Amino acid sequence: MNRLAAAAALALVLAAGHLTAFQSKAADPAALFVLSAAGDGFDVVPVAMMSGGKFTEPISGSSDEKDIAKFATTYYRKGRSVRVLSGGAAVGTATVTGDSHTSECAKTAGQVSLKSTFTPTGSLMALATTNDALGKGERARRAPTSDERAAALKLAAEAWRGLPAAAIADPDVVNLTAIDVRANGKPLLIGSLVARTAAARDVLFLLLEPNATGFATALAQKDRQTKDTLMGGMELSVVGSGDAIYVERLVDHADLDGDGVSEIVTKTNGFEGDKYAIYKAVGTSWKKVYEFSNYRCGF
Repeated sequence: MNRLAAAAALALVLAAGHLTAFQSKAADPAALFVLSAAGDGFDVVPVAMMSGGKFTEPISGSSDEKDIAKFATTYYRKGRSVRVLSGGAAVGTATVTGDSHTSECAKTAGQVSLKSTFTPTGSLMALATTNDALGKGERARRAPTSDERAAALKLAAEAWRGLPAAAIADPDVVNLTAIDVRANGKPLLIGSLVARTAAARDVLFLLLEPNATGFATALAQKDRQTKDTLMGGMELSVVGSGDAIYVERLVDHADLDGDGVSEIVTKTNGFEGDKYAIYKAVGTSWKKVYEFSNYRCGF
């Protein structure tokens, strides 16, 4: 009896030890990066730490230098690989080749080599993560059809009601992408558009949900930039395609919290740094659940 009791006690201890180790591992936050083209190569920048479906801020360019160095030691060890996600699916790996934590600018960036079926280029970006559980589905991201584009432009015009007709009729479409966030074959449209007049740039960020007749506006965020609101006397031409300053754009989507519906990650370029946001579906509406600003370099 004593031997049986001892064996049972040992089994409980081992089981408890296994459970504690599993819980500790699961509780460690995973890093979420934005992967983009940079010169002749690629880099990653941390935008969030993830644990239990929650998002917390990573280090930023304005963090203490010791914290930035610690992050680089942990996540930018040469040869370390992270998973690349595009359109909600795992499409390859990015392997660390260096980092910028001692540089004047972009201190939080890591340089990577890429082995992936999707290659970031220009304003097309992807996600990367240390979480091995993400991106198990099929890739669901594509250019819109002509009908989808026409529907998006019509809803953009409605959101811009009151602006000059010429500006609405010929907007700068910085991005327009179809993404299937629910893996049900019914993609929503996400767009970044700019209406141009001599005095201003009216920026519009749209999320359009499919319905029985086409699409309906689930989110429309508007921002106006004039020469007076831009830093250092910059020209209005920087707001739009190309530099895309102050234009919120799609990075990508992925189911980050395991609820079966992708979250949407966006980026807004600034002069001295960038802003990142994560949107979550609430029925057929969308709510911003996380926002993070990363100082990049002095103007």
